[in-house]
Amino acid sequence: MVDEGTRIRVQDHLRCLKLDITIIAVLYLVVINLVGYFIMYADKKRAIRHEYRIPEKNLWLIAIIGGAVGTTLGMNRFRHKTKHLSFKLGFPFLAFIQVAAIVYTAGYLVGL
Repeated sequence: MVDEGTRIRVQDHLRCLKLDITIIAVLYLVVINLVGYFIMYADKKRAIRHEYRIPEKNLWLIAIIGGAVGTTLGMNRFRHKTKHLSFKLGFPFLAFIQVAAIVYTAGYLVGL
């Protein structure tokens, strides 16, 4: 049988761990979305200069691993890949799914 003091200490450690994981997740999402935004900028500049382009699979990879909001914002801000239906629909769809997952997870973490 676990005494009350031990149980409370374990709960405190779990709360701290949850907070640490949340901070890491938020930092990851901020960084990956900044990468997504600026990779769209970089590819647009390369397209204008007729230079070697960033492969589309890399743009999709950034979006899929959490950077869909950033790639969508970059796509619209720099008017890059907006004529491609797969990007025009795919990036915003992924962004919606990712934001919904974040909202759901945040609700779970705060106990809603």
